[in-house]
Amino acid sequence: MASRETQMTELGTIGKTSAKGGFNLFLGETLSKAISAIGTMLIARLLGPADFGLVSIALTFPLTVMTFRDLGVHYAVTRYTAKYRAENRPEEARNVLATGILVDLTLSAILSLSVFFLAGFIANDLFHRPHIKYLIEIASLTIFGWALITVSQSAFSGFERMGINSIIKTLNTTLKAILQVSLVLFGFGVLGAIMGQTFALLISGLVSIYLVFTLLFKSLKSRSAGFDFLRTLKTMLNYSFPLYFSALLTAIISQFTDIMAAIYCNNQMIGNYKAASSLIQIVGFFTIPLNTVLFPAFSKIGRNETGKLRTMFRLAVRYTALVTIPVSMAVIVLSTPLTSSLYGSSYEQAPLFLSLIGLGYVTTGFGNIVIGSLINGQGETWIVTKLTFAILIVNIPLGLLLIPRFGILGVIVLTIVAQTQSLILGLWWINRAHGLTVEWGSSLKICLASGLTALITYLALSRLSSHGWIQLIVGGGIFLAVLLFTMPLIGAVNKRDLNNLKEMLGDIRFISIPLNILLGIVERVIGVRDNLVVRPAM
Repeated sequence: MASRETQMTELGTIGKTSAKGGFNLFLGETLSKAISAIGTMLIARLLGPADFGLVSIALTFPLTVMTFRDLGVHYAVTRYTAKYRAENRPEEARNVLATGILVDLTLSAILSLSVFFLAGFIANDLFHRPHIKYLIEIASLTIFGWALITVSQSAFSGFERMGINSIIKTLNTTLKAILQVSLVLFGFGVLGAIMGQTFALLISGLVSIYLVFTLLFKSLKSRSAGFDFLRTLKTMLNYSFPLYFSALLTAIISQFTDIMAAIYCNNQMIGNYKAASSLIQIVGFFTIPLNTVLFPAFSKIGRNETGKLRTMFRLAVRYTALVTIPVSMAVIVLSTPLTSSLYGSSYEQAPLFLSLIGLGYVTTGFGNIVIGSLINGQGETWIVTKLTFAILIVNIPLGLLLIPRFGILGVIVLTIVAQTQSLILGLWWINRAHGLTVEWGSSLKICLASGLTALITYLALSRLSSHGWIQLIVGGGIFLAVLLFTMPLIGAVNKRDLNNLKEMLGDIRFISIPLNILLGIVERVIGVRDNLVVRPAM
């Protein structure tokens, strides 16, 4: 019994630390995403669905090529600068930093030039839109700009200067929003949107690389005039290539659907799809910080600590589900007022697309986020690569079948299939390797409570005559109010969950007061439920 209490105390400490880190990431991610969302909303309204889709098409190929940029060297920059600094080996850290910057910028410059000179072929023969050649030429510079930012952020992460990364990210999203909206308002249309995104990346990238040299590179003293570039690069690639290969496979799946959509779908449909995709980032506000903090949390648990790993996994899945499933259901039921309020009435297909995309995110409540963090946290990076490859060999032929026939609906179905495959294969692997499984009853109760809440909200909104912002605000209020009752009544949450959440989140500023109010309501509902269950027995 004492061992069990000690284990829960240790896990509570890990959870509390992870929750604080997650909330800080959530605030930074929210600020950046909020600025980006406002800029995207304004651009989408100003351009309309067809031209908004054209912006996406022009950026598709540069974004695809970007995945081949640096062979994962930026992963190694973070690892080895941190490692060599901890070991008081500044000269080696300096060599890693110089090698990473040189490789990243050289390869990205080559790729940018390649896309620039291939712009005619891409526009004419691949996308069958010869008039976007000049847009792709300008967009090719985004590859170089993004390389500047990525290698700089990797360096700052290795030096544990996360605050600067947040500043760079916010600078980029702010510049992008200001430049895009200004240029479109000045009459540059689609060209203005492309120029705004490209110039924002280049300016932010140049600022970030300047900060790397002034704040980091100069602080690393070197006793020699040169360095062994090839030896340093070999060390970096030995570490980074497995991670790069896995990320490359994931990117291929994503970019493959974008390229197929650009070939087989019209601008209007792509514009509606991209509008819906940007709104699903509401779920991303929560999933990205969760995914980031779960990796180090699982890294702290040894492979032989099976009981602790099992408990941590089940708690992580449960509390991830408590966040992501209700948010996904809220996005689905409020898809129409969300899209009409933010993008206007011209995006007619966006509500349907948003609802379908939201369905795929329900898989996160059954462990889709947690499984990847567990596998990586336990050092099994090649397993992620193998699982991703298994998804790839199914999705490529399926995409060739679905997208030409069903257009954007085929793209969304393909995405849902990939998410479901990832969940099934991941659950199979962790059960085989670690003997772990999901508490299916818990996740299903959360789904049932969230689905019932969404149904009640839908029925209430169907009787509301107003539209737009009023419907969105009223619908959001109804969803939250009903959820506070359905969750405890169905048994999706219990008093132990409330105590765990208070322990993990109670010390975090800004949310402790509203958290205690909401949890207090849920606690009262649990008390009423327990009294109703006990009374007949008396």
